[in-house]
Amino acid sequence: MELNTYAQSLNIMHDALAEDPPAGVDRLTAEERAARVRALQEGLSNSGGMRVQAEVIKRPQIDHKKELMSLLLDNPVKTPEETREEKKLRRMFKNRLINATNFRPVCPFTGISDVRFLIASHIKPYAACENTGEKVDPQNGFLLSPNADKLFDCGYISFTDDGVLMMSSKFGVNGSLMSSLGLKLNTKVLLKGDRCREYLAYHRAFVFEGVRTKVKEER
Repeated sequence: MELNTYAQSLNIMHDALAEDPPAGVDRLTAEERAARVRALQEGLSNSGGMRVQAEVIKRPQIDHKKELMSLLLDNPVKTPEETREEKKLRRMFKNRLINATNFRPVCPFTGISDVRFLIASHIKPYAACENTGEKVDPQNGFLLSPNADKLFDCGYISFTDDGVLMMSSKFGVNGSLMSSLGLKLNTKVLLKGDRCREYLAYHRAFVFEGVRTKVKEER
């Protein structure tokens, strides 16, 4: 599965970088980032994912450490053309979420249904998507109010395969914080299908309480 292949490559990044992420991260172009991902995937395919992962753990000061962090933090340097393309795809993604059959455009945490104040939040981060299909797949996202989007994007919250809210006690997310942000605790999201569960499995494994969360916490 494409999701599993990329997840394996990010698992290498997570284990190698989680303890000591650099304060400053060199930014890659989108083309360089894609090439680096391909190299990681080829390494997994040729050498066996678990063995490569073990080697990386033993050798935490790996080459291209900053480049790997750049991949994980979704901050490549983009050309004007790439920026325009991303904006176009993000608009398409939001429109697909808004118009998804049998699903009302509403934030499950707040009940806000005015689409001007809803963010199309990717489950599998935009930068981690391997193709346009994943980037605009309505099963790869939720419409969330800004506070909820921030928590979800940074990995402070996630959802089970049944759509039940998960909060990161590791990073101090609790009922009091959620209430102060105007977010309901008994929130349950409606899942659009099996692909949505695959994306959520990715989010729980590599975004929830992950390297992205730690780095954003320390900034």
